[in-house]
Amino acid sequence: MFEEWLDILLRGNYEVSVPSLTVTSDEIGSLRGSGQFSWNADSGIRIQAATDGGDTLTSLMFGGLGTPGRLISHSTYLNFSGRTHDHWEVCADQMPRAGHRIFSNLPDVIWDLQTTGLTLRHESTGQTRRVLNILMGPLPPYWTRGTQTEVHNAFFGSRQSSLDWLLIESRIGRIAARRRSDAWFEVRVLPQNSNPMCDASTICTAIGRAFGFAFGRRCVIRGFEEINENIETRRIDNCYPASTRNSLLQPLGVQIAQMENLERLLGLAVDFFMTELGERAALYFYLSRDTVDNSHMTRLAMSSICVEGLLRLAAETLGPTQPQVDQVDLSAFQAWLSTPPIGFSQQFLNRLGGFAGVFRNLSANEIFRDWVSRGILGVTKADLQAWSDIRNPAAHGNLTLAPNQEKLQSRVFCHHRLQNLQNKIILQLMGYTGVYIDYAQPGFPHATFPHVAPR
Repeated sequence: MFEEWLDILLRGNYEVSVPSLTVTSDEIGSLRGSGQFSWNADSGIRIQAATDGGDTLTSLMFGGLGTPGRLISHSTYLNFSGRTHDHWEVCADQMPRAGHRIFSNLPDVIWDLQTTGLTLRHESTGQTRRVLNILMGPLPPYWTRGTQTEVHNAFFGSRQSSLDWLLIESRIGRIAARRRSDAWFEVRVLPQNSNPMCDASTICTAIGRAFGFAFGRRCVIRGFEEINENIETRRIDNCYPASTRNSLLQPLGVQIAQMENLERLLGLAVDFFMTELGERAALYFYLSRDTVDNSHMTRLAMSSICVEGLLRLAAETLGPTQPQVDQVDLSAFQAWLSTPPIGFSQQFLNRLGGFAGVFRNLSANEIFRDWVSRGILGVTKADLQAWSDIRNPAAHGNLTLAPNQEKLQSRVFCHHRLQNLQNKIILQLMGYTGVYIDYAQPGFPHATFPHVAPR
């Protein structure tokens, strides 16, 4: 355990023996034994152990694993925990009961199964401090700050400098990120002295989302090390989905002129994704960014869905908040249906009655039209048309391949507008002001955010 934890995570493999191990669940109670936890970045986290409880599991073996299509009962989920030789508490993520063998002539149970994550915790008596180190990927395409390196050697001495790190100011403290390899970078969080350390997993998630938004792709976290007063916690996570360098359109682009805004954007994004509103927004834009490796048709469909969700989310503060339907008209329509009118089949009237519910809910079209009329976020009729051209075929099962180059190019332009609108909504929600890239315009020019509607 003397190695630096992030070096272990970078290496991509780790194993630890657990001479005192316990397996528990509501179904089987508590079983005791010993085992080993091993991790490989390519194959995941493996648990191999031997415990007592053969008789207990033999009585359950004829129950099987349940009927396909039904939820697995939480009472069957297993908790593997134990203590290492050097007094680290080890705990694996919960997993369904599986991966065990029982021998009729032995009282033991042999376990061999995989889990999604592993946590190690240790209490120290030395100097206390507070820091969180995270290993994330993929590597950002550019950095804002430089490091000078000097090599002292009788024959091959050298001096060089390179951009390889950045610094973020956030409400949770100072956050520094630096390149660690061609695929991974380290994030170090130093919390404010006056503030308690937030939950490490929550901080990791917010930082991952902030980098993901800034660079237009999902960031994955391989693990972290948290030192909080006298408690040290180490974590390994299976990285799913795998990291990728493909991306959607980045709000600030990759131009050198934008770098002065990147650190400020990341600080606002970290704070935003620590909030309940940020949690809700992340559900939508991450769905879109999950499609960076999929076909163009998939990216189009998901972008239209995510734009609609973000529109509704932003309308809670930007308006409108009510559907543009006169309640007198709606009451008259419902009274007409209840007559019932002559000359219409009951099936047709039932469908009309179901359709009436649409008038009670705010539609994406209404939000678009309201924003266009008030100049909110610079939304135009072309944005509405782009969303409609993509959303309607996807929603009504009419997706088709582009019949020619002109139609394909039109879809590409529509996709640019949808991604641009996603970026602007999230920039608005997090309170960003400054320069951004306007992907709705030819040439992707620099523009000032927020957009000011002409008077």
